[in-house]
Amino acid sequence: MVVTATLTTSEELREVYRDVRFIFESYPREAENIRRLALEVKTGIEATDPLIQEMTSEVCPHCKSSNCTNLNGRFDWCDLIYLAALGLELPPFRDGLRDEEPCQFLSERGCILTRAMRPHRCNWWYCEPLLEVIEKWPPRKQRMFISSIEKITQTRKRMCNEFKEIQDGVRKAG
Repeated sequence: MVVTATLTTSEELREVYRDVRFIFESYPREAENIRRLALEVKTGIEATDPLIQEMTSEVCPHCKSSNCTNLNGRFDWCDLIYLAALGLELPPFRDGLRDEEPCQFLSERGCILTRAMRPHRCNWWYCEPLLEVIEKWPPRKQRMFISSIEKITQTRKRMCNEFKEIQDGVRKAG
């Protein structure tokens, strides 16, 4: 099953995650490079975390609006590939929440998920006040941050494309 849309129910998530994990369990040698790419993505996310923490610690404690919504906290197919490649379990997922409601992973102290466990769209979505913080950074720091995000995104895309190739090959073999 190839899913490109955001998954909205815990049942959909578990079903697709089982399918993704099946590929890793049944074709470990073929999936080695995907695991390596997922680790690169995780390492990149962890490397950007201090910069993001710097921004969010300045902006988020004073935030009066709900910018962290369920829509940005939903996992997509590539997020599931990433988690499965790293051997991670899905976080608990509540059904029935509307996209515009506060993210189910948001607590009074911030996100309950580590940055490396969050959906891709959550990590790279920035509200206007966060973008203003980035704009105040020295140009070199801005370029470094943007370059890091681009590298993570490109690596993630390669990871998902390689997974799709393996999955398509498995389907053809029948």
